[in-house]
Amino acid sequence: MRHMILTLLVVTSLNGIQSHFIPSSRGDIVAFSFPGNVTIRNHSIQSRGVFIRWIDENAPDRITFKYPLKANFSFFIRRDSMGWANSVSSYAQIVFHEVYPGVHRVITAKRSGKISISWIVEPGADPGSIKFSIDGSGFQVNGDTIKVGNLEITNFKAYQGVTEIPLKLVQDDGIFRFAVMNYDPNEVLVIDPDLTMLYASTFIGEGGFENVEDVVVSERYIYIVGTTDSSDFPVTQGAYDRSHNGQEDIFVAKLTRELDTLVAATFLGGSSPDYPSAIGVNSLGQIVVAGVTASMDFPVQSAALPFFSGVSDGFVTILSSDLQSLVASTFLGGSQGDNLTDMEIGPDDTIYVCGTTYSSDFPVSTNGYQRSYGGNGDGFVTVLEPDVSNIVASTYIGGTSTDELNGVTLGETDDIYVVGTTFSTDIPVSANAFDRNNGGQEAYIANFSGDLQTLYDATYYGSINTSEVRPTVALDVDYIQFPAFNISGKVLVGGYTSVPNLPIINGFDDIMNGDQDGFVAIFEPALDSLVASTFIGGYGYMDEVVKVKRGNTIFPEIVVAGNADSGGFWGPQNIIPYDPTYSGGGRDAFVYKLTWDLDTILGFSFYGADDYDELNSVFSKDSTIYLVGNSSSSRLPMNNGFDQQMNGSGDGFVAVLNQDTANPSRLEERIKPPVSAIAPHWIYPDKIVLEIPSADYVGVTVIGVDGRKYLEKSFGVLPEGPHTLTIPEIKSGLNLMIIRIGDESFTLKAVKF
Repeated sequence: MRHMILTLLVVTSLNGIQSHFIPSSRGDIVAFSFPGNVTIRNHSIQSRGVFIRWIDENAPDRITFKYPLKANFSFFIRRDSMGWANSVSSYAQIVFHEVYPGVHRVITAKRSGKISISWIVEPGADPGSIKFSIDGSGFQVNGDTIKVGNLEITNFKAYQGVTEIPLKLVQDDGIFRFAVMNYDPNEVLVIDPDLTMLYASTFIGEGGFENVEDVVVSERYIYIVGTTDSSDFPVTQGAYDRSHNGQEDIFVAKLTRELDTLVAATFLGGSSPDYPSAIGVNSLGQIVVAGVTASMDFPVQSAALPFFSGVSDGFVTILSSDLQSLVASTFLGGSQGDNLTDMEIGPDDTIYVCGTTYSSDFPVSTNGYQRSYGGNGDGFVTVLEPDVSNIVASTYIGGTSTDELNGVTLGETDDIYVVGTTFSTDIPVSANAFDRNNGGQEAYIANFSGDLQTLYDATYYGSINTSEVRPTVALDVDYIQFPAFNISGKVLVGGYTSVPNLPIINGFDDIMNGDQDGFVAIFEPALDSLVASTFIGGYGYMDEVVKVKRGNTIFPEIVVAGNADSGGFWGPQNIIPYDPTYSGGGRDAFVYKLTWDLDTILGFSFYGADDYDELNSVFSKDSTIYLVGNSSSSRLPMNNGFDQQMNGSGDGFVAVLNQDTANPSRLEERIKPPVSAIAPHWIYPDKIVLEIPSADYVGVTVIGVDGRKYLEKSFGVLPEGPHTLTIPEIKSGLNLMIIRIGDESFTLKAVKF
């Protein structure tokens, strides 16, 4: 008899990621998941060399697939038609019945790509019979958390109804079992840990110092760009440039999504220092890199501006997808210093860049919005043809003092948003601007037409006290749209401030916590109204938000990432953080997931170790977050990456994290009981209807008005979606029905006449 294989397949859709279990009656592997490559067998789970084996289990009495999903799959096991499978259904849950006497193992798929393993222990059955071993490299046990390879088992909890039962993980000679205390053996017990993909992290660098500046992710690969002063940096065979060109050189690298393979890497630069600021991928799969160079011999080809013009110039370079050839490259600047800070690639591959220039002869369009240099440094916005052979449009944006632009993004109708910082009191703002100027150094947000001829809207954002001269700096901008939720579009801005009276409304943190905090602000597209804003920081001297990004479309959320020099950050510890603790060393990266209105934390984590760890950029795709930066910590957590050890004084890093999108602080939005126009709190005597946005444990306890417990029922882990739960009929009169979903409980009145 062949063993059945149950393969977890992760597919992407407009609704984010959804895990699927696909039944197979053969002993062949029929599909793979990304990024976990998880295969589920009768008595084991396997993922890239890691094995979780169930010990002393019986052969399952039966295997049940529950909660069918809409997706069907076809696959080919061998060439002849006997090995073809067409339109195979997929499911959200598998139940292995009676793997121990009275014990069922349940495996549930989550939309984020995670899977949950739980055990249903029937009345009278022994939870101590559940045993498992784990084989794999890098095995770690830390309290009630097991880490091995790319897997993590954590959040060990047990429930009876809504009551959490004390549970300990016991290890004896490599065999794990559960010690359950003070539970009622006459009621169903559910043991519910999480199996989490830790995904991956890697160093990148050699004998000198490396810094990863930016990251972009395609369907198959991760692309990074950074600087290196290592002549032995690991460039690959056939790379466009295999020789270090001197001083700080740019490197561009292509990695697998699992980070276990360096697919391609090349140097890029000239004989003087070169620094990248952004990386993107166009529709042809070509790699587009932008930044600043001091090298007269920086490589150019088919360029709009083929000659180096000043102290430093911006550049935009296009490389082939395999990093083996230079497709096109151009300088961008005037006779003084020019710094290109950010880049966006449009749907038609048009390239939008912004930055700061000190050149009065910077190449601006004859019909650009501002054709004259304001003085003391101006921002600039430039639009380039997809092959960088021509400047489509270009304009200054600045006043008589120092102005700089740090971020650029596209709006809904090919308009352009930019953010930066200004000391100018005369930089242009719109008549209906949210903030017309308060003095000092303030954030600046502007919206241009796509041809850069018209300034639609612009506003300051800074202190509400005109005597304040503390800085507010905007570092990044994004345009968020969630049409399924009737959110037509908002402008998302992030940066840092030392202004304690920065306008803060509706955010989860309205008090500055240290000398400098990060901030996130959301404006209406016309920049005339502040929708929401919040401080983000701890009790240290210098915390900053460096990147803000749109999150999943499952429901409106944003990703905020930055750097901290202290602890004291707000972050719920029950939302599966990778690391909730500041590690010290002067600098840690951090990342938040927030609801789009900034009032609720969906997820939080630090990433760092005992030395200096700095984040430069973040990329969000589906439920996965990609962090890049530089680290001096040899103990920085590494997992499955192609380079697990620090090689020089400091290396670049890439870390891939994943978090669920459930929102446990808004439980009332999860529960949608059947309602009556007269009494919306009524519940049917024999059933409850729940809407669960992400797979989680569900339990119900009913207590009568006399204080007696009439029902305690565990439903186990249920997948995302609506569920009608059958319950024994409750007694007449007023009852309190307590419903637990995951870590939170919600109490409803249950009235039966």
